[in-house]
Amino acid sequence: MTHSEASLHGLRRQSTHVICICRGIGFPFGMAQTQRIRMIGKAATSQGLKFTVFHIGGSPSGLNQQVTGTFEGIAYDYFPATLSRPANPVLRKATCLYGVLCIIKRLSQIRSKDNQVCIYAWLGRGMFGIACKSLLRLFRLPVVQEYNEWWPGRLEWVKGVVNLALTQGTLAISRTIEDRLEGICSGFSISNKIMRVPVLADVDIFGHPLDGAKKMPEQPYLLWCGNADAYMRDIQFMLQALKLALGTGGRCSLILAGSKSDNAEEAVKRHVDSLGLPREAVRMTGYVDDKELRRLMGAAQALLLPLWDDDRSRCRFPNKLGEYLSSERPVITCGIGDLGEFLTDGCTAHLCRPGDASEFAERIRAVLADPAEAGRIGKRGREQALQFLDWRSSAFRISRYFTTISAGRKYSSLET
Repeated sequence: MTHSEASLHGLRRQSTHVICICRGIGFPFGMAQTQRIRMIGKAATSQGLKFTVFHIGGSPSGLNQQVTGTFEGIAYDYFPATLSRPANPVLRKATCLYGVLCIIKRLSQIRSKDNQVCIYAWLGRGMFGIACKSLLRLFRLPVVQEYNEWWPGRLEWVKGVVNLALTQGTLAISRTIEDRLEGICSGFSISNKIMRVPVLADVDIFGHPLDGAKKMPEQPYLLWCGNADAYMRDIQFMLQALKLALGTGGRCSLILAGSKSDNAEEAVKRHVDSLGLPREAVRMTGYVDDKELRRLMGAAQALLLPLWDDDRSRCRFPNKLGEYLSSERPVITCGIGDLGEFLTDGCTAHLCRPGDASEFAERIRAVLADPAEAGRIGKRGREQALQFLDWRSSAFRISRYFTTISAGRKYSSLET
């Protein structure tokens, strides 16, 4: 046992309890944010830590049916104890406020029993998140925040200063975000223990979808996963690329898997019509459960992840990439930010210039024209995910991080 492992083992015996507080994303079922929390939770519990989710407000997904329970070793509770979300914005805010008060009461009870508590905050960086983090600081609870997006504008830098000052630790999803946060801490003399944790996935759960007798569907399709309302620009880009790839005689459709509003669905239909694509060339599934999503990924000709030549894309390491690569199907994305360093064009993925619909279409045609080579790229992509993005590869590092912060110890990213 190494020195750092022995040190962590001693701290574990003091009952480290990580409590994730999130709002409005749904648990245990949801989109990318929920998946991220589950992977971090798996990593922590596999190393003997206790991991609990406190969810403020109702669930956006109908798949969540219980206000309290345990999923894959992670206990969870909704505050207040309801899954419904009030349509009235004033009532919604009042519900969240009441949920926060309920959580504070529960935290005081937990702290009297558990020696070490660490809050893992998914509360946003706006006024609500700042208020909650200030309250947690008042109660002297160590807080680790999640930083997986960087929005354009000076306000994001101001939020960074305030949120770093209110928390003891930060999990940064990309190197670019990590570097920026380190720069803020240095410039403003803020003490915050920043650790980069890329997107995580459970690679094993995907198996090898094309092994044995399983075959590709007769009607080939491309797949994109995400919230249609939040990524309409990406969807319009993919539709344009699909039009260019198919020309007049191509045979392939695009499936958009993820939550959607009626307005988003109508907007997609209008764009399909404006491009002259047949309506049947695009299908929107709405939210699907994990099993169906894995089935769709495993049988797709390619998995699409367009990015842009802008600051937000340069800072991203999209959560869906881990599952895309795990499915052993070829990924078509863009070589920008961390993705440009992590993936190799033509080897582990197809990398295009950001925002270039013609090149994106060319890669789609390449995948359709040579399924064998597409399969080889998918296999190498999965090997890359297994080595670097599987939650097991980061489990010790994550558990050590939470444990040292909960104990008030100095964390060093150089320890192994």
